[in-house]
Amino acid sequence: MTSVLRINRASELLSCVPFQLGFVPQDSLVIISLRGPRRRVGLITRVDIEALFLPDSHAIDLMLAHAKSDGASAIVAVLYSNTPDLFTSLEAADNAQRAFRLVDAALDESVQFLEAWIVGDNEYSHWIMPDEVGHQPQCVALQIGDLEFGGGICSEHCGNPIEFESSSVSAAMVLEGHSVAGNREQLGLIPRATTEERKSAYEAYRQNTQARRATNSVDKRASWRTKVIELLISQITSCNCLGNPGHRCEVAVSARELGRIAAGLEDTLIRDAFIVLVTSLGATGGRRLIEIGNELERARQDRASARKLARISGHPSVGGPWLGAERVQKDEAERLESLDAELSSIAADAVDRIVDPRAAEAPDECVVGRALQLLSALLATAPSASLAGPRALMALSEWWRGNGALAHRHVEEGLKISPEYGLLRLVESALDRGLPPGWRRQDQIFTRLVDTH
Repeated sequence: MTSVLRINRASELLSCVPFQLGFVPQDSLVIISLRGPRRRVGLITRVDIEALFLPDSHAIDLMLAHAKSDGASAIVAVLYSNTPDLFTSLEAADNAQRAFRLVDAALDESVQFLEAWIVGDNEYSHWIMPDEVGHQPQCVALQIGDLEFGGGICSEHCGNPIEFESSSVSAAMVLEGHSVAGNREQLGLIPRATTEERKSAYEAYRQNTQARRATNSVDKRASWRTKVIELLISQITSCNCLGNPGHRCEVAVSARELGRIAAGLEDTLIRDAFIVLVTSLGATGGRRLIEIGNELERARQDRASARKLARISGHPSVGGPWLGAERVQKDEAERLESLDAELSSIAADAVDRIVDPRAAEAPDECVVGRALQLLSALLATAPSASLAGPRALMALSEWWRGNGALAHRHVEEGLKISPEYGLLRLVESALDRGLPPGWRRQDQIFTRLVDTH
């Protein structure tokens, strides 16, 4: 389960930002949503400073709208400036003053502007709003040369950003296997495997894909699906950390196995079973989904063969009319309808556990972590044309964990491969609307209930 971290200092709050975004912001404005009386950290949004100050920019309004939909009762704004001398940079000071004025002007009474901070390469400081300057001895207006700014800095609440790396939040995140890219361009980049590994994976992918497409045997396809799902189960659900938070679960999968999995994820049934596996439905749900899918495919082929036989023989039922045939056909139709409903129910249940706050569960970091390792190995090793499915599953998994920026990068890369891939479009829609995963909205609903009583 996702850990709950208590944040007591500004350096700990600021150290959350790169882990939530997946990269260290540069020349950006970040807004941190805080929910309820306990000020729980919620959605974190970011915009480039350059885009923020465009004449027709609605970035602030959009960011604050997302914060409100996340249930924010307060926000913290942070300006990141890619400069080594933060307190002597005219550009950084001017950007901070303009950005924080925009935030303040766009807020209404329902959301409190709690704090503002500025972060550079070597310094960070609490930014004092103009109406607070001089209230305390440490709150002084920032003056650079002959220019004095309305806002200022606080000499008691400042430091070096290197403190963020040693905070309790950073330590906990690293322990759980989270990492941070140096900048947005590096986000989601996965180095390709060796040429030998890629060749091995490609050969296995080609063999599996050709065999699946060439055979007319439902039993052979069913056997193939069963082997792929058992391989996925062994990699995703077989935890070896023994509940020790200091031990990270590792997957061990060969290049040929990755090729087989890549071919498997092109099958919608296996792709859906993957989603089932990472929820608490687990191996039992994944196996049942494949079992039902195979049975339905077998039944469809049998019915197609029966209709063909009926056309050839001239009889409306297989083997000619016989007593009770109509009843048997009705029973079979009801059985298949029941199986089809169960298949849809399992798939919908898995999605609801990720998306719907009424049924939501937080991701099991051990299971989802192993799934992401496996998908990362696929991106490094499998043929590029086969990676829309893995990218979609990574986007969904990262969105579920609350890593919106990383999810967005996987959506971007996946749509380059398959522009109309349905799952990618669904995750893209959630990201564009600022929609948090179900477990985050569940917490948001609880916070609202507490606030109203």
